Amino acid sequence: MLLYLDRHPQCEVMEIASALCLQNLSAVKTVQLIQRQGWIRKPQGNSNRKVVKLQLSAKGTALARKIKANIAVTDKLFALTDGRKAA
Repeated sequence: MLLYLDRHPQCEVMEIASALCLQNLSAVKTVQLIQRQGWIRKPQGNSNRKVVKLQLSAKGTALARKIKANIAVTDKLFALTDGRKAA
């Protein structure tokens, strides 16, 4: 979810649910949990409470950056393993 928000800032919870194939209630509960952790925030000034645009906080952006770095390292390790099998 953090990586989705990193790529799609200002998206709505239901958009995340659809993109990640989650039930709406599951997405809402996950967003609430992530918000309590301080990784996302709801921008101020939204007059329509039913439409909430989400964005990563500075803490969330840092975590997304670490996740992407870990994925890159994991991909490199898998590539090395695949290379050994082929050799």
